[in-house]
Amino acid sequence: MKKVFIMAYARKNLGDDLFIKMLLDKYSDIDFYIKIGEYEFLEKLDEYENLHVLIGNDTDEELYKMDVHEYDGYVYIGGSIFMEGGKVYNLSPKFYDFVKRCKESNIPFCYISSNYGPYQTQDYFDLSRKNFEACTDICFRDLYSYNLFKDIKNVRYAPDYVFSYLPDYNRSEFAR
Repeated sequence: MKKVFIMAYARKNLGDDLFIKMLLDKYSDIDFYIKIGEYEFLEKLDEYENLHVLIGNDTDEELYKMDVHEYDGYVYIGGSIFMEGGKVYNLSPKFYDFVKRCKESNIPFCYISSNYGPYQTQDYFDLSRKNFEACTDICFRDLYSYNLFKDIKNVRYAPDYVFSYLPDYNRSEFAR
């Protein structure tokens, strides 16, 4: 069975939590691992046998320290994870280094349901481009972001996947 590490803002964030749920449902044959600061944030997700919760510091800084060979793949779920400014900009070179190490080891690294910006400098944009070229797949949820990077072969566009989610108890109501 494959082991995939998930990075997400799993702090009772409806969008990321639904995305995690959808991954767990769709890929029930994969063991997913997620690190969170406090177990209480996962509430209902702890019912999934294919989700393994690791308690600890769940920052991007911890991701950079990981041995890329520990998992068979990495999925980073997040909307506004590519905004220039503050910590995000300062950590971008480290982020790129981790993604590059994954690529060099032939280990998939994917971004799901992201948007890009705002950004102010060409340096940030150029580093982002290198990052996206190194990752296995990046799916932007908005056309603005997609259009900025659509010339990169592993960049694609899909409207926010979570908006298509219909809980089982509502499916019959929507089918009428």
